[in-house]
Amino acid sequence: MTNASTDDIAELLGDRADDAIVERIASLGASVDEVAEALDDLEYELRFGEPRIAASAKIDEIRQILEELPLDEDTLVEPDVRDEDEHEGLSVVDLEELGGEPALAPGGGAGEPGGKPR
Repeated sequence: MTNASTDDIAELLGDRADDAIVERIASLGASVDEVAEALDDLEYELRFGEPRIAASAKIDEIRQILEELPLDEDTLVEPDVRDEDEHEGLSVVDLEELGGEPALAPGGGAGEPGGKPR
């Protein structure tokens, strides 16, 4: 693996790139893949609240440096918040919402002699 250039690192960090941070990461001799993995690990921790175990000591060092970057609103991921009326699973529905009467077998309604629901 070849070492990432300062331009490569700045490109990975995007708008959050800080010259001092970029230089510190470049001085570690990290590859583009290692910087990308450290960045991915950090974003995972921000999103899910659980840190990942770094694959190497170098990736751990890069993460420690990246943690010094200021966070902006685009970095923070909001949890998926659903509307209060939206529910998962089964729901109870009123008969009027279905738009019709229940289908009954010939011979009467349910509860009447000979009446059996279909």
